[in-house]
Amino acid sequence: MVINVHCCSSESFYAVHVDKVARLNSLKSPKLVLVGGSNLSFGIDTPRMERELGLPVANMGLNAGFGVRCMVNTVRSCLKPGDTVLLCIEYSLYQKLAELNEEFFHLAEISPSAWFCLDSPSAWVSLAQRLPAYLKIKALVLKSQIQHQREFWQLWRVRQPVLPRKNYALENFSESQAFRSMSESVEKLPETSGDQVPFVQLRKYYNDAGDLTAHRSFGPYKGAEGGVRMAGGLQEFATVEFLNRFIHECSKKNVRVLCLCPPCPKQSYERYPQVLDLLVADLKQSLKAEMISDYRDYLFPLDCFFDGPNHLNGRGLALRMPLLIRDLKRAGCSAPKNRNGATLEAKSL
Repeated sequence: MVINVHCCSSESFYAVHVDKVARLNSLKSPKLVLVGGSNLSFGIDTPRMERELGLPVANMGLNAGFGVRCMVNTVRSCLKPGDTVLLCIEYSLYQKLAELNEEFFHLAEISPSAWFCLDSPSAWVSLAQRLPAYLKIKALVLKSQIQHQREFWQLWRVRQPVLPRKNYALENFSESQAFRSMSESVEKLPETSGDQVPFVQLRKYYNDAGDLTAHRSFGPYKGAEGGVRMAGGLQEFATVEFLNRFIHECSKKNVRVLCLCPPCPKQSYERYPQVLDLLVADLKQSLKAEMISDYRDYLFPLDCFFDGPNHLNGRGLALRMPLLIRDLKRAGCSAPKNRNGATLEAKSL
């Protein structure tokens, strides 16, 4: 087992949550807010979306293990009239209890505001059930840190709050030049041998828009082939009920909510086609958000994935982005045109 000794430090990918929230708060409305798990952090090109849609875009995806409740409640208070929310939630969260898991403890250590996302007794019960798993991970991390004295003694220091890595309010992320050198500013992954998967769960591998970029030239690795392998159809109705309450709340605030299907390996779908067919059919009937995509458009070859069925690499990203932008434009999610037909740039604060 590989233990990440940085899991509770400002170097970890959990600290990206702090950056994402800060950037979301800096964006001017109308804006597009992407809500989901790691399929968004691995497989979205935010700068391209902003250029082609003419809207500020907040990619809030990070980890499905935080749970749907945390994903939604993180953005809830930041939504203003005229905004659009794009739900792109992993299929598995519709087929099992969608409450948070032990990943949430690590997140809350880095970003204490995450505790406010627990707005129901069921969320606290779910969290309590995951406490043993979290403590086991903490014990393994502590053991590893004891073996590296420098890191271990740092545990006894007073931990400073993790701050956003820049003042997002001073930058305009809708300008085409804002991300001109973004790919060069992200540290490159070290080369690995054989089937060893490069470790990407560090803050330095994310760009300032919250997109993971360092992995794009790698993969596929073992584990990329997966997908929806549970019983067909919608299994966890509590997830849809929670999302429908959120959608109703958004409608009263003049906030539009759209739904997009996440990527899935084509090989997995062909092996279990009835599973995804039934699930998407149930979602279209039960979820009160407009489904803007055909899920079959987002079935990609295995070499388009990095290390899991939700994690696209650069090849997959190149296929997904034109489809995503097309679907959003068809749904009317883009800035208005000027008299010459050019998109009017929307500016961030």
